[in-house]
Order: sequence, then structure tokens, then C-alpha cells
Amino acid sequence: CRDMANDIYIAVNHLEEFLASYQDIILNMKSFFKDPPYLCLIGRGYSMSTVCAGSLFLREVVKYPAIDFDAGEFKHGPMEMVDNNFYGIIIAPSGQTYSLNEKLALSIADKGGRVMFISDRNLIKSHENILEIKVGCVNEFLSPIITIAPIQLLSYYLAEYKGIEAGKFRWGSKVMKEE
Repeated sequence: CRDMANDIYIAVNHLEEFLASYQDIILNMKSFFKDPPYLCLIGRGYSMSTVCAGSLFLREVVKYPAIDFDAGEFKHGPMEMVDNNFYGIIIAPSGQTYSLNEKLALSIADKGGRVMFISDRNLIKSHENILEIKVGCVNEFLSPIITIAPIQLLSYYLAEYKGIEAGKFRWGSKVMKEE
């Protein structure tokens, strides 16, 4: 229990450090994401919670088309979507599947797609089609606490770009009263 409490404390500290430079991060996102038609969020393992929540967040809060994919699934079919108009976000914390996510990001970039790569590690090689977003290193189980923050910042930028108020519901509410 004490170890988990310490791990959570470390994760929260890394999140605070990441958010301290949020304005610079948003500037980098603005220059990298030039009116993407849609976004594909990709991850595996513990990152799937960030992928699914981030995709919902973009659709709900920013009214932006976003699709969530398991990285293994993406390689078998959806990879055919990749071209110069492809925009993806890969969540890749350190852990057992990091190298698979890194290979996927580089493969997408080599095919002309643009990828925001969210990780606590640097890629083995940089690529002009990859925007690396560095977050703090935490227990992989807790990484969603940190890896969701860049997607929230991207949502803020996209809402501003679209001229809408982020999070303002048009057709529903935060609490649904009917099915």
C-alpha cells in the first residue's frame, strides 16, 4: 500500500511538472497539427484507458472526430488509412510494449502520417512527422494519470481553433436524465 501511495505521489508530481510548461506544449501542437480531418488514438495495455478516454474527450468536449484503436488491431487493417492526411496519437509509456509502439509510430511516419508520440522515453530516432511529447516516468499502471494531459491540452487547442467553448454541451448534459 505504501509503495502505491508513493507511486501516485510521484505521478502527481510529474503531472504538475508537465503542466508547468503547457503553453510551450500547445505552441508545438499548433505548429504540428494543421487542421487534422480526424484523429486516431492508439495504444495497448494500460494505455487503453487513455486511448478510450482521450477519444471520447475529443468527440464530446471538442466535437472532433476521434477513433480509438488497440495498437495490435491497428496494424491489421486500419494501417491502410495511413497517408499524408493521417493524424494519430500513440500513447507509449515505458513497459513491455514500448518498442512495439515505437516501431508503429515510425512506420506510420515513414508512410506520410503524422503522429503525436506521448511517452516518458525518447524515440530511437527523430522523424519530421512525429511530435514527441515527453511526460514523466511512472509505474506503467499509473501512466494514464499523466498521458491524458497532452490530449486534454490538444483538445483545448482544437476547441480554440474551431472557435467553440470546450466542454459546452449542445445536445446533452454531463448527467444524462434519459437513455
